[in-house]
Amino acid sequence: MHSLPRVILLGLVRLVVGAYARFAAPLSPGTQRLYFANHTSHVDTLAILAALPPKLRVKVRPVAARDYWDAGGARRYIAQKLLNVVLIDRARTEGVDPLEPLRAALAAGDSLILFPEGTRGETATPGPFKSGLYRLANEFPAVDLVPAYLANLNRAMPKGRTIPVPLICRVGFGTPLPRIPDEPKEAFAERARDAVTAFAGAGMKHPLYETLGLIFLLLIIASLVGFALRLVKGRDNATVRNLNERIISWWVIIAVVGLALVCGTYVTIALFMVCAFLAFREFITLTPTRPGRSARIPRHFWNAPASCNGR
Repeated sequence: MHSLPRVILLGLVRLVVGAYARFAAPLSPGTQRLYFANHTSHVDTLAILAALPPKLRVKVRPVAARDYWDAGGARRYIAQKLLNVVLIDRARTEGVDPLEPLRAALAAGDSLILFPEGTRGETATPGPFKSGLYRLANEFPAVDLVPAYLANLNRAMPKGRTIPVPLICRVGFGTPLPRIPDEPKEAFAERARDAVTAFAGAGMKHPLYETLGLIFLLLIIASLVGFALRLVKGRDNATVRNLNERIISWWVIIAVVGLALVCGTYVTIALFMVCAFLAFREFITLTPTRPGRSARIPRHFWNAPASCNGR
């Protein structure tokens, strides 16, 4: 009934923040899991769901605070109708165990998304983990414990913001955390936290050289095809000449971008700044503007990078 609105919602999340997934190891469908991750924004739950392939998210239920997601009609609709959230009370009540709804969901065969910090942090690395993950891990030993790391969401929608900033964010899924018999609670919490932060350092790196190598291989193949067509059709064939000119331009573009990426972050930023300026100049040339407003436009252009960096 609500599958289409759910797909639209997760599609909007992918459009705004990317939520591109990286897996340290393949995750097979049909396995019950408890995903635990760092928590920096209200988009975290949606980002993890959007990053998971449809076959893996079938029986996945996020865990969220009742005081936020059960307040207001829109949030309540998203939580209950679209995401099938397991709501918990953050305020302690005597005689009530806040983990009871989670136990019921796990006993019913559902997988869960849990943020062991218990609240949103303001940095990219997670804070100390509370004991809930440890207790659930001991009570449900057959459930896989999968660490996940949310990269850049602390910038896309930091604490206190209500509207996300369009940024490319990634969700990394690590290998299931092995259980150690009779492990103390503190040691388990530290090991689980290390699994999240370790994946942040190693699992989220871009395969730069592999990607560039694949692109150059495709360009070599295209160049060979263009050379063969020139031998068969002749140098004067307009279509073949146009194709070869395009291939040469692709070589130049990839060489410049690849060199910038290899040189590092600042060179890449400088290159994209130049490209953005040229595109902006072209846009202003084609856009009719009144003289009184023309002076404001360059100021907004130069202020944009500082605004994105939070300065």
